[in-house]
Amino acid sequence: MAHTDIETLVELLRKLPGVGVRQARRIAYFIMRSGKAYAQSLSDAVTDLAAKTALCGACNRLFEISNQSNQITCSRCGDSSYDDGLLMIVHKEVDLESIEMTGGYLGRFFVLGSLLPLTTRSKREALPIDKLQKLVKKHSITGVLKEIICALPVTAEGEATTAHLKDVLRRVVDDKVLITELGRGLSTGTELEYIDRSTLEGALRNRA
Repeated sequence: MAHTDIETLVELLRKLPGVGVRQARRIAYFIMRSGKAYAQSLSDAVTDLAAKTALCGACNRLFEISNQSNQITCSRCGDSSYDDGLLMIVHKEVDLESIEMTGGYLGRFFVLGSLLPLTTRSKREALPIDKLQKLVKKHSITGVLKEIICALPVTAEGEATTAHLKDVLRRVVDDKVLITELGRGLSTGTELEYIDRSTLEGALRNRA
């Protein structure tokens, strides 16, 4: 059977986080019923954003480039008001935003963008290890870095990634630098973006 345009759209929508076949079909039909103007606006917004988005050369987060400049780092990394003594490693940009919303963390971030697949053979290729090590060395060589916080999902992949990162990071920082995790008030299998603010604040305070 020929692959129709709607099936193509459904397959693309299924790649979105948390979207299954039924949800993808609902979204596809919603777009179609909303008319050509809406579909074109949606397409233009996605295309324009993709053209203006880049990975920060320091923290590895996605950010929107202002005025099509040659900016290689995000505005957050260029803000001197944040504490260089704290570095938190998160999975996704939405995790960074969730932590910031608590108001209880004013340090630096590094966004992995992926987790370690349990079946992978090459751990270095699965994660941006070189970029992370470069950032850690930059802050630790001056003696400013005091703590690295692994704030990854409490899932099998998240736990495996945390264990690997601890092993890798311990080789590039001295024993004076703490390597901690968020407190265990978080339920197993939990994604940070879905945790309520008070629970996340407690996990941040009780990291170990």
